[in-house]
Amino acid sequence: MKKIIVSSALIAALVAPAAASAQDPTPQDFKNASKYCKDLKKRSGAENFKSMFRNHGACVSKTAKQTAREDAQQQKEAKKNASQQCREERGTTDESIKAFNEKYGSNKNAKNAFGKCVSQKAKQNKAEADAQDKQEQKNQLNAARQCRQERGSTDESIKAFNDKYGTNRNKRNAFGKCVSQKSSNGSGQYTEQQS
Repeated sequence: MKKIIVSSALIAALVAPAAASAQDPTPQDFKNASKYCKDLKKRSGAENFKSMFRNHGACVSKTAKQTAREDAQQQKEAKKNASQQCREERGTTDESIKAFNEKYGSNKNAKNAFGKCVSQKAKQNKAEADAQDKQEQKNQLNAARQCRQERGSTDESIKAFNDKYGTNRNKRNAFGKCVSQKSSNGSGQYTEQQS
């Protein structure tokens, strides 16, 4: 009985990290996030950047983790959608199935056609999602520049900006809210500091 319990515990310990690692950021995620955060700080200005993130490391960590989560979800959706697309393309008639198998099949009897189709379509779907993510980041960087210009540097313009965009008691989240509002996706990626 002890062997079964120990074996079960070992299997669970091995499976859990594998399942969690699908959403863990990769070194490339951190590298890309660092580049993005550096650009965001440059476009926002140091003071505005600090109102969104404690520091560069906080931005990198949050961005890399978010990217990893989104990538895992996008990969899952890409496969799911690809499977549906291939089912629809294959159809149900003998003629459509034969044409589908000829188009995608690569072995002697074209039995691998559906798998090849799903693989091809999943890659296309993921590439489209990645292109959309890249555009969203570009939009956020452009929005940061716009918000920095709108905020200005006088006490009067800063107060007006904070009153317009700020939603917490001290209006310190105004810059992040502005960026979120001006970026096309409006996802609100930025941290609100409650100081």
